[in-house]
Amino acid sequence: MALNLLLLFYVYPLKFLMSWLIKYFTSAFSGNFQNEVKEFADIIPFQKIPVLMIIYSVGFVCILLVMYFLYRHALGKKETLELSKIEVYETQFSMKDKLAQVFVGLASILLAISSLVFHSALGSILAGVIYNLIWVISILLEKRRSKDLSRLLAAI
Repeated sequence: MALNLLLLFYVYPLKFLMSWLIKYFTSAFSGNFQNEVKEFADIIPFQKIPVLMIIYSVGFVCILLVMYFLYRHALGKKETLELSKIEVYETQFSMKDKLAQVFVGLASILLAISSLVFHSALGSILAGVIYNLIWVISILLEKRRSKDLSRLLAAI
């Protein structure tokens, strides 16, 4: 129950940040950026973006850690839940997936902090862009999962 409540704690700040980022990048790609720059700066001054990325990334990491611990709790109750070997594997896989994403979030935090320390916008930009690694990691993990599941099914 407590782990589920922790998830609710970060929903609104993450929604706010994502709404701002989507509007920011949409206007940048649509050519409206110059017209809306003042509005963006009024909502969030550009020098505050590294702090915002740190807050977003901490929330991201916390949510994934809560999910990791929920899976770990379920795995600890595998006998009570009567999980099959495939279900145990899927739970373990989900835990690995969440931890991999946690490392992406931690890398984002480090990049945002570097942006603050070195007074460079590049760290803030990379702090957001690094989240694209999740796609790469997911593809690699999914390939591994498919092979492992084939072996598990063949053994049954």
